[in-house]
Amino acid sequence: MKKFVALLLLTSLCLPMHALSFEGLQYTLAFAGYQFGMSYDQASSVNAFQYTQYFPENAHLVGYIENLLVDETLMDLQVCFRDDKVYKILARFDFREMDAVVERYEALLGPANRMTKDFLNTQGGTINERIYRWSFPDTEINIVRLTSQPDIAILGFTNKIRP
Repeated sequence: MKKFVALLLLTSLCLPMHALSFEGLQYTLAFAGYQFGMSYDQASSVNAFQYTQYFPENAHLVGYIENLLVDETLMDLQVCFRDDKVYKILARFDFREMDAVVERYEALLGPANRMTKDFLNTQGGTINERIYRWSFPDTEINIVRLTSQPDIAILGFTNKIRP
């Protein structure tokens, strides 16, 4: 029995950080200390929000943290709440860090589903948007270089099961 518990503990520590579920073992994705389903009070105890904004049209609250160092990358976080539960996390960062961020996530989660889309900008030129996506039963992770702000990339974690 001790060997089984030790093996289970070692296995759970070595598994990639995404949502897995099978009989007897389940764990959930976390980013920068935040997890889906956390209450506002729990999330604000991870890092104090510098400010918050409420959006009444879709009844959600966003907590903002600027200049947070996450895995060697300086990011601005938006932690989104609906019904007092975290359901989405967005991290904006310098697009020049995008390849390194994608590399780290592919090393952890495996190859991303890579997509590109071409958009016309306001000057009539074409912008190629790169999208990297990992999809799990309850979570979607996207890394996108924005076409509207080409110097910014976004790392987004979305809970597919809305609170």
